[in-house]
Amino acid sequence: MPKAYIVRLIMDRIHESIIILKKTGDGNEKELIGGVVYRPFYEQKFFEIAFLTIVTTEQYKGYGTRIMNVLKNYAQSKEIDYFVTYADNHAIDYFKKQGFSTKLRIPEEQYKGYIKHYDGGTIMDCYINKYIDFKNISQIMKKQKEFIMNVISNIAHKKIYKALDFSEDTDHGFDDIPGLKEAGWNEEDYKNSIEDERTFDEF
Repeated sequence: MPKAYIVRLIMDRIHESIIILKKTGDGNEKELIGGVVYRPFYEQKFFEIAFLTIVTTEQYKGYGTRIMNVLKNYAQSKEIDYFVTYADNHAIDYFKKQGFSTKLRIPEEQYKGYIKHYDGGTIMDCYINKYIDFKNISQIMKKQKEFIMNVISNIAHKKIYKALDFSEDTDHGFDDIPGLKEAGWNEEDYKNSIEDERTFDEF
C-alpha cells in the first residue's frame, strides 16, 4: 500500500484506528508497532477493515490476534454484528485464523453500496458473536484445555501392558493382544477392523 494512501485513510475522519504501543528501554518510552484502521457503519452494524499491520520485527508474536480481539470487544459494545474486509492473497490465512470467511454471512443488502470494491482482493467477513469474551479469550481457552486434559487424565486407563513379542513370525490373534478386552473391544470388531485395513491397503 502506498504511504500516501495509508496517511489519507488514517487522517480521514470517517475512519477510526486502534494502535499497539510497546514499552521500550526502561519502560518510560513506547514504540508504535502496529495498528488497525477501520470504517464504522454503525447503522448497518458492521465495520469495514481498511488495513491491519504489525511491524516486521514484531510479527508472529500474537500482536495481530490481540489487536483484532480488542477491536471485536469494542465492536460488541457498539452492537456491531460483522467485520468486512478485502484481503490480499498474503492476508487471507491470517484473517481465516481470526474467524473470517470467504463465504459471506453478512446479508448483501447490509453492506452492498457502502464499501469500496478492490481489484485483486478477496472479500471476507467475520461474525461477531456477542456471547464470546474476546478480551479474555486466550485465558478462557487455556483453562478449557487444562480442564479437558484433567478429565482425560482421570478417565484414562493407566495400566501398562507388556509389549507383544515380534521376534518370531507369528500372527497374533485377538486373545494375544493385551488390553483389547479392557478397552471395550470384542473379537468381531477386531476382525472387522483388520479387514477394513486390508481393504484400504488394496485400494
